[in-house]
Amino acid sequence: MNEWKFRPYQEGEMKVDPIENQFFTTNEVGNISNAIVREGIQNALDETIDGQITEIRIFLSGVKYALKSEKAVPFLEKLTEHIEAKGSGILNSPDFNSDMKFLVFEDFNTNGLEGDPDESKDIDTQRKDVKHNFFWFWRNVGRSGKSDEKLGRWGLGKTVFPASSRINTFWGLTIRRSDSDKQYLMGQSILRSHNFDDGQQDYGFTPYGFYGHFKKENFASPVEDYEKIKSFKEAFRVNRKNESGLSIIIPYINEEITFDRLIYSTIEQYFFPIITGKLNVKIQYEDDEVSLTKATIKNAIDEFDFALLSNEDNLRIKSKDSFIKLLDFATYIDKLNNEEFIHLVEPQKYGSPLWLRTLFDSEIFSGLQDKFENGERIALKIPLKYHPKGQDAEIRWYKAFLEKDATLEKPENHFIRKGITITGINSLRSPGARGIVLVDDEKLITLIGDAENPAHTEIQKDSRNFKDKYIDGDKCLSFIEKTLQKLFDELQKPAKGLEKDLLSDFFFIPEEKEGETDVMPDDDSDGNANNDDKVDIQGHPSKTKIFKSANGFKVIKNPSGKSTANCVFEIKLGYRTSRGDSISKYEKLDFDINELPIKISFSGLTILKSIENEIGFKVNNDNFDLEVAGFDPRRDLVIKLKEQ
Repeated sequence: MNEWKFRPYQEGEMKVDPIENQFFTTNEVGNISNAIVREGIQNALDETIDGQITEIRIFLSGVKYALKSEKAVPFLEKLTEHIEAKGSGILNSPDFNSDMKFLVFEDFNTNGLEGDPDESKDIDTQRKDVKHNFFWFWRNVGRSGKSDEKLGRWGLGKTVFPASSRINTFWGLTIRRSDSDKQYLMGQSILRSHNFDDGQQDYGFTPYGFYGHFKKENFASPVEDYEKIKSFKEAFRVNRKNESGLSIIIPYINEEITFDRLIYSTIEQYFFPIITGKLNVKIQYEDDEVSLTKATIKNAIDEFDFALLSNEDNLRIKSKDSFIKLLDFATYIDKLNNEEFIHLVEPQKYGSPLWLRTLFDSEIFSGLQDKFENGERIALKIPLKYHPKGQDAEIRWYKAFLEKDATLEKPENHFIRKGITITGINSLRSPGARGIVLVDDEKLITLIGDAENPAHTEIQKDSRNFKDKYIDGDKCLSFIEKTLQKLFDELQKPAKGLEKDLLSDFFFIPEEKEGETDVMPDDDSDGNANNDDKVDIQGHPSKTKIFKSANGFKVIKNPSGKSTANCVFEIKLGYRTSRGDSISKYEKLDFDINELPIKISFSGLTILKSIENEIGFKVNNDNFDLEVAGFDPRRDLVIKLKEQ
């Protein structure tokens, strides 16, 4: 018999209410339309048949094609009583006597849910010679059988389907590539632990209910009856005939999911695989239709009424002009040849991933600065050390692209991993620039995927799939996140005129007490001061002198200055940046005063503090000296010393 059934709790069994929908709140994904587009297409991309274009159809019934209540009754039999039960968690259930609005999400040129539909034992999933997708999709929450190169990891993505329904319910119809002559239909409803008002079930019902054929007491097998599936497909206007793939049907669709939001979310999140010809999406509302393909996406944007979404604060790109320019940029990327990329200098396999000056060939980048300044687009390949624990380190490459756009009041960041845009990474801080990071190397796809949160909107070093899996994994993430701004900084032409931070090897900026002055020659001078090993202060003599030493610096009393006895000084340090204040841009990944290879030696003084990039000390006598060494000789060091 085909029906809905919730398993009764047994005596002593712990009761747990589902919380997985909290991973897909509007704070995480923007709105529920974003979530259903992101997760549905992501799942399809994971299962696309090699060499095929992923085809997606999203259909909203609207009022015109809503399912009449009398036709909906057979598909809801024995479900409505659970929805209306005490403690079900459905606070505002729909009127089941009214017509049912619904959504259909179908993917084509995909494998479908392969595997034994009646599989239930974990031990069976250890077999690698067969697939277990059906088991993982229907019989697991928060557990995933996806391999490392897949977009999904958490086993939570399917949560957005019931979350999109006013009754937390969905059906799935699959045809598999391996047995395309068969069709399998199941349903799932996610409520809370509940019971009927009359308490007819002693211990209540578990939250997860299934629609299917119950050959066993509480175990749902999929419906395979041809006539019943045919009737279901006709009722819900499912397009699938005998093509492999998965069709998701969501009843009583959330009113926040609209035609316009689905269109916008698809373009925003999947513009790149569309423009590169890997993804086609058809979105339908009643009799209206929008096709998003490589050939049609620009026209679709041109005809889209952005005013309909003017109040959507979560949208990162709000203007039609911005979208068109982004697509032009993506088209440029799609047409690039390998020879047109600029390669950064490949680092050694040892050491932590850091943005060092040695990554940049100065001759090449001096020419790129002029090109970038003149509005030319820049395409680069970036090396990164990839080092899973228990394996050898290797250098892998990803891509980055930058262009200037003076019309942008805020920078545009687009971080794309295997087609999906990770919206929560914002590297560029400088207005008037657009950047894309493209990770298409399989091993780096794995690394980034391991670090993503369930909603695929952020990368997190403490993610359960990432933590303790890689050597210097956190530094890899930091390196990738900083990519666009670091490249942008390097592409800026140096400003002419006064630059007080400029010395050839290290940067020493003594800061005196109020009233004292320090004057440095600008970079248009003859440069003699830049070759000295000490900083000369014109005007009132400083109490201290700073000298360059091997991979560091030394501070002593200025012989011509006032006594330093009992004076308290503070030093702040940072590696030079091409833009902005070098000290404020310090990050612990650069160095830490208290960690090797940094070493501090001193005499005639007392260290009051040493933390990250700061040293505070009190001078005991005028014969004091302080020496700090161990800095990267390939980077320029800025030192700011101030008397407290």
